[in-house]
Amino acid sequence: MHTDHHPTPAARQGTRQGTAREAGNFPYPVPSTTPSTRPAQTPPQGTRERPAHTARNPRNPGLSTSTPASLPRPREAGDATRLLLTVEQAARRLSVGRTTMFKLIKSGDVDSVRIGHARRVPAEALTAYINRLARNAA
Repeated sequence: MHTDHHPTPAARQGTRQGTAREAGNFPYPVPSTTPSTRPAQTPPQGTRERPAHTARNPRNPGLSTSTPASLPRPREAGDATRLLLTVEQAARRLSVGRTTMFKLIKSGDVDSVRIGHARRVPAEALTAYINRLARNAA
């Protein structure tokens, strides 16, 4: 005897009558046929725009005080009077990149000293390097 399976009125309306998982016969989760009622998901942390009240220029509220990586950084106030500079500060003074500055130090073109684990470049070492470049170019 052959009987056609006709869905019950409850099944036609989208309600579930039970699954193999609920009966304990299925090892994997069975997706629900009912529409999800979860609220809309919020974007992951850190992807939202900066709130209007943070990091603004007090003279011009429309400008942000953070400097993009592509623009040169402003010189620090004590840069001109320091005897020893970090590699990054020395690179900025010569208008070269950090990697180029490390190459100049490694090749011996620019003198440097170590203080503990820190590498520092004497300010006069930059002046001496520039003078050597000028003598060699002439």
